[in-house]
Amino acid sequence: MPNHYHLAQVNIGRAVAPMDSPAMAGFVSQLAPVNALADRSPGFVWRLQSESGNATDILPYDDPSININMSVWESVEALKEFVYKSGHIVPLRDRLKWFEKPVEAHMAMWWIPAGHIPTVEEAKERLQFRRTRGDTPVAFSFSSPFPAPEAPLGQPDFAVSAAIDVRGLRVSLGGTPILHGVDLEVGSGEWVTVIGPNVYEADRFATAAFAMGRKGIEFIEKLVDFEGYMIDAQARATFTSGFERYVLHQ
Repeated sequence: MPNHYHLAQVNIGRAVAPMDSPAMAGFVSQLAPVNALADRSPGFVWRLQSESGNATDILPYDDPSININMSVWESVEALKEFVYKSGHIVPLRDRLKWFEKPVEAHMAMWWIPAGHIPTVEEAKERLQFRRTRGDTPVAFSFSSPFPAPEAPLGQPDFAVSAAIDVRGLRVSLGGTPILHGVDLEVGSGEWVTVIGPNVYEADRFATAAFAMGRKGIEFIEKLVDFEGYMIDAQARATFTSGFERYVLHQ
């Protein structure tokens, strides 16, 4: 069976000193061999790196002491094998020698379509989502992993001429309209990218479209354990957990 989804992960840490300082020498000396180990590990797909061969000079936040690690794997199991059962375990055990003890979630994982390369901004949004929501299908951890979707995006397992057909979609959040009169038609097998100011707004629109689109109830019900919503007889959808409560109207 083809692997339609890959696992993306982000991990950040605040270094106790600049990378070129003696205090970080033990960490820096292990970067090349550990990265090379990752590159040849079963299930490895991609990792974030600059021309230096690592990501220590990629600054995700205004604070230059915060470092980022990002990679893509074929499965949770493949990533877990590398993290805990390979030579990577040595610097992992010594992490507190070089990085401050985290006071909030410092890593997140999420499923992406195979072939997609996640951006730093995407990773930051997923990490922030996990910090505020805990483990969900949007962003999770090793302690509470979620399975990859069974079907590729844009290819639901029911046969209709249009997988999603929404006309005049309006979305209100806390009584305040946030979308007005949006039309969207997605054919079976068609790929559509939703772009918003951030992952929250894009998710709101995509979820609204699925909920109000043709066969939406059947499709949503097949997303096991997905933080979702109920759809009543008046075709109104209301989230049951996760996101802020808002009502969709068509």
